[in-house]
Amino acid sequence: MIHVLATIEVVDGKRDEFLKHFNELVPQVLAEEGCIAYGPAVDLQTNLPVQPPVRPNIVTVIEQWDDLPALEAHLMAPHMVAFRDVVKDLVVETIVGVLEPA
Repeated sequence: MIHVLATIEVVDGKRDEFLKHFNELVPQVLAEEGCIAYGPAVDLQTNLPVQPPVRPNIVTVIEQWDDLPALEAHLMAPHMVAFRDVVKDLVVETIVGVLEPA
């Protein structure tokens, strides 16, 4: 199993619009072979001293996949290609971290 944390910075004020499109995509991704978990999260304000300030323009996608080939197939899936085209004007930057259990 591998874990993926994708940090997506969206255009100021466009997070809700991005999340609308993203949440429409989630069922298609969850149906992909090898997908264990896939969903968006946003920063939660807390009083924890170790937490940095809330980032209002960040969406973090938390994913789990059976293996790297499943993730690679996901990235090339037709619904992912179409999704990236739909949100291209809403996204500033995407950073992806691929991790394995330690």
